[in-house]
Amino acid sequence: NVYELRRAKLFPGSARGIQGLSAPMVGRKAELAKLRQATDALTSGNGQVVVIIGEAGIGKSRLMTEWHASLGREVRWLEGRSYAGASAVPYSPFADLSRRYSGITDDDSEARAHARLHQAMDRILPGGLEAQALVSSMLGMNPEPDEEKHLATLSSQEIKARLFALVGELLRRLAQQRPTVLVLEDLHWADDSSIELIRHLLPLTRNMPLAIVGVFRRGEGESQLRELAPEQYAERLTEIELTPLARSSTVTLVDELLSGSDTLPDTVHELIVGKAEGNPFFVEEVIRSLIELGGLERSDDGAWVATSKISRLSVPDTLQGVLMARLDRLAAHTRRIAQQAAVIGRIFQQRVLVKVADGAISLETDLGQLQREELIRELRRDPDLEYIFKHALTQEVAYASLSAPQRRNLHARVGAALEELVADRVGEFQAILGGHFLRGEVWGKAAAYYRDAGAAAARLHAYPEATAHYANALQALHSLPPDDDTRRQIVDVTLHQMVVSWGSEDPERNLAKLVEAENLANALPDPDRGEGVDRVRLARIHYWMGRIHYLHGQPREAIGYFQQVLGVGQELGDEELLAIPLAVMGRALVVQGHFAQAIPLLARAVGPLERADEWLDWASSKSYLGVATSATGNPAEGLPIIADTLARVQKTNNPTAIASCLIVMAFHAFLTRDEEAFRDHAREASEAGRRAGNSLMISIGQGFEAWALSLLGQHDEAEQRLVEAYAEAEKIGGRLVAADWIAAASAGMALNAGRPEEAITRAQAAIEKAQAIGGIFGEGLAQRTWAEALVRLDKPDHAESDAHIARALELFELGACALEVAHTHRAWADLLRDRDDWSGAVEHLQQAADRYKAAGLATLAKEARAALRAAQKETHGKG
Repeated sequence: NVYELRRAKLFPGSARGIQGLSAPMVGRKAELAKLRQATDALTSGNGQVVVIIGEAGIGKSRLMTEWHASLGREVRWLEGRSYAGASAVPYSPFADLSRRYSGITDDDSEARAHARLHQAMDRILPGGLEAQALVSSMLGMNPEPDEEKHLATLSSQEIKARLFALVGELLRRLAQQRPTVLVLEDLHWADDSSIELIRHLLPLTRNMPLAIVGVFRRGEGESQLRELAPEQYAERLTEIELTPLARSSTVTLVDELLSGSDTLPDTVHELIVGKAEGNPFFVEEVIRSLIELGGLERSDDGAWVATSKISRLSVPDTLQGVLMARLDRLAAHTRRIAQQAAVIGRIFQQRVLVKVADGAISLETDLGQLQREELIRELRRDPDLEYIFKHALTQEVAYASLSAPQRRNLHARVGAALEELVADRVGEFQAILGGHFLRGEVWGKAAAYYRDAGAAAARLHAYPEATAHYANALQALHSLPPDDDTRRQIVDVTLHQMVVSWGSEDPERNLAKLVEAENLANALPDPDRGEGVDRVRLARIHYWMGRIHYLHGQPREAIGYFQQVLGVGQELGDEELLAIPLAVMGRALVVQGHFAQAIPLLARAVGPLERADEWLDWASSKSYLGVATSATGNPAEGLPIIADTLARVQKTNNPTAIASCLIVMAFHAFLTRDEEAFRDHAREASEAGRRAGNSLMISIGQGFEAWALSLLGQHDEAEQRLVEAYAEAEKIGGRLVAADWIAAASAGMALNAGRPEEAITRAQAAIEKAQAIGGIFGEGLAQRTWAEALVRLDKPDHAESDAHIARALELFELGACALEVAHTHRAWADLLRDRDDWSGAVEHLQQAADRYKAAGLATLAKEARAALRAAQKETHGKG
């Protein structure tokens, strides 16, 4: 076989690659200089943020290798990598970094892995039981007894907050020892929780010699870190976007790779340079293809020469095409091993491949051939042989070359092989096993592993990843025969998914899932009696249907569902079924404007919620209790409740809970007419919502900020923020909690900007929206704005204005909103004063002053009394 003989000549012995086919890095001097400048700043004590972006094969890894080699011993290099297929594994690059730093391998027993982790943690944080427990939990290890006992005392939010704090503390200690570079590779595959953790860590660069480096593939997620860094870290940011090499650099690269190629005709250079389009990996692969196809050969004196075949060769136009052609030219058994390895992943162990390949007798020979071809390389030998595809694209192309049935079969076999080999540490590989079994259509195992992976992610409060795992579990369950056990699992996984997705998923989509679960539960017998209906599961479904309706801005429907849930909860004595519906009913009543009715429900709920570790519901309900207390005329009592709740949730680093409390704090500022605090808290709420990826919180925060900006006279900015709020709301269905409030606020914004006709139109729309959901507070706001707008028209209608403001007063009194009753009396007095009805103005100003005084709002009371005295003078003057 002439082709095989040529290969033997090109790849003698165990030599890595084509003899002479290596080159120094070319065309990246400017980029490397930037990185060395960052190193100089780092070693001078100044932290750095580095973002490196480029398409596949453009040289990101080579640049990082050169930078790493230039650092020397005085700088510590830490590296963690994300992997394709692991984008829903919580904290995947940090888990990879922890395993590397601890020296944990896939072959270690669980006891050995724990021992390695403990030794590594003790080097940085001696005696840190919590550090060991948190990191082992992040890695998915089964906690040791003392670790489990410690973690059992913490909520998922507290675990997340302490994990974030711990990673920061570990990096701080390492950076104090010597300047440290934290490299996070392939972040385009990173999970959302990792991106959130990176954002949490970025402030460390302000006060210690720590460089945080994110490496992204072009167009695949780089914006998450890239957008944040320039805004807040511009003074310490190094941003490098690797573009294709210039033609001159590409020519230099070809000359370096083909040393002694000056005898090659220009047409050969043109062929290589034209195909590769400045991509260094593409350059190398085109040259390899030309050599493999016999178009280039070494002469006896070592120079590369073109053969007569060169003009007849056809080289594919894309890098993927070249890689595919190279795979196609492999012997069938060697190509099959590359494909099987690609299904395992970019990194694969020989012992796994042995099982998947059914002990192929030529396996070692084939792996050696793939190494000599520079398609894979050996990663480590101890304790077991482990390989890595030289480039991620090589693995992707090898995987793509399989047919769908081949992939399905291989994924099932890989899953079975991994399951056997990692039986001692299966918790660390649940999502990976679930992925293989899902693609292998082994539905029962896929569902089980993804369900457990979802629960583990939820325990870390990694809700985006838990949502994805539960979705995969549901996909697998729906593919199983529809018996009662499968139906129960579908119901239970759906309920688990609601817990982690309620703030980020479209409410309509979640409601559709719940309707399906309701239909299944109605067909399930009661597990205790073996007949009737499974009331507990049905009650939990109705609880979530009520909650989603509440979030969707439909409090009437929400209360209806919760009343059904309360009946079952009371019958069963289930505190969870009682506490959460009471809490959400109370919050729904606040949103409607029934503040006095909400207080006892919220007061009953907060204790059980805290005991049940329902942290987010506790925070929302406690802060709503505070604002309802304020609204009914006791702000001195209500504000400390909100402030204490906010202070507590800030310690958990739960951005959703923080955003919820800040929204309530903003509303309290509105009620007490502190416009600047209203704006600031609203802005902070939308920022916290953005950190949480929670469109609900972002949109409400932006809507409140628009409202506050209008009150402060910043009308153009207010309208822009309102547009942004509505756009954010559209991401999750458009209808939101307090949507009628925002609609009423938009009417006030038009009035404040001097557009009374538009204000009336908006007020009418807001009233319709409020009446549809029983929202007396939103309607009251809109009625008052309508009244104020009528008197600003060219032909004011005072009688109609009085009717609208009287209706506003009636609604606020109905909801026991003492503060808005006071504000409405003051507004009515202003309307009466403008038409010289001083006696009427006196009556309303007296009411406003008395209510402000009773509420302890000294400044507003003083202003009302001053206006009252002026009105009384006018009355006496008229008399």
